[in-house]
Amino acid sequence: MAAAVEAGVTVFDTARSYEGSEALLAHALHGLPKARVVTKGGMARPAGAWVPDGRGRTIRADCEASLTALGGLPIDLYLLHAPDPRTPWRTSMRALARLVDDGLVARVGVCNVNRAQLDEALEHAPIAAVEVGISPFDDRALRGGVLDRCADLGIAVIAHSPLGGPRRVRRLARDERLVELARAHDVTEAEVVLSWLLGLGENVVAIPALVPRKRRGRPRARRSSA
Repeated sequence: MAAAVEAGVTVFDTARSYEGSEALLAHALHGLPKARVVTKGGMARPAGAWVPDGRGRTIRADCEASLTALGGLPIDLYLLHAPDPRTPWRTSMRALARLVDDGLVARVGVCNVNRAQLDEALEHAPIAAVEVGISPFDDRALRGGVLDRCADLGIAVIAHSPLGGPRRVRRLARDERLVELARAHDVTEAEVVLSWLLGLGENVVAIPALVPRKRRGRPRARRSSA
C-alpha cells in the first residue's frame, strides 16, 4: 500500500470479505485526502465459507461495517460483490440505491454480472461501475456484451484478475504470441496484456497485482493497485 501511494496511485479496491484489509487501508491512507476507496459487500460466512448474501439488511449492515473499519475514509464506490441467487436481484439493487440516497456512499456498482443482470440492475440503481474478470483466460464479459453495454452508457469497467489470477499468471510466459510481442517491444508479457485490456475502451480500468519475476534476466516484478 505504501509503495502504491508513493507511485501516485489514488484509487484502492478492497472488500469487507478481504478480512482486515479495510482497516489496513485506512491506516495506510490516513491523511491522504486524494485517496479514493472502492469496497464491496453483500457476502455472508456460514460455516466459514464466504457466500453471496444480497438481502437488503445484509448490504446495509456490510456497508456500515465497512465505514467503521475505514475509520472515517469515505467510500467513493460501493459494489455488490456477487449476485445472490436466493434473493431477487431488484431487492439487492434497491438496497444499493438506498445507500446513495442516504448519503452513506458516493456511488454504487455491481460485480461478476452478466448482461441481463446488468440491464436489470440499471432499472433499479444508479450503477456507476461494473467489476468483472477480463483477461486472456476470461473473455466472458466481452462475448456476453457487458463491456459493450458499459461503453454505450459510459459506465466504468473495473477488470479484476487481468493477468489471470495467481493460479494462471505464470501461463503468460508460456504463451508464444505474448512472448513474441513482449520481445518485439522490450516489455513483459504482463505489460502486453494490460495494454490490450486498456485498449478495450477509455472506460476500462485494470487492477493488477504482483507479477512473478521474468526468467530472461530482466526484472519483472511490477506492483500496482487500484
